[in-house]
Amino acid sequence: MGKINVKKLKTGDVVEVETKNHIYTLEVISIFDAMRPMIRVTSNHPRFSEPKDFRLEGSTPEDSLLPIQVGEIVIGDRLFFTPTLWLSPTVSVKLNGV
Repeated sequence: MGKINVKKLKTGDVVEVETKNHIYTLEVISIFDAMRPMIRVTSNHPRFSEPKDFRLEGSTPEDSLLPIQVGEIVIGDRLFFTPTLWLSPTVSVKLNGV
């Protein structure tokens, strides 16, 4: 899967994102704003020893000054969340295990 349209996510969906450095599990906990859902993040990254909640803002190409692509998770792009969290470039992505 090369891209996920965030607008199609539902509460309870789980997105597994592998980056260059870590694996992140993103559980959709609220879709009040379908373009920017609330996500519970867990990871093998030491910063995430406990789950943390963020708003998924979108993605942007690595080393780019282009605006954030709101509503998309794209292979090769960096995900951006608020409060401020940037992930390293996405290597693979799965939605509900697929």
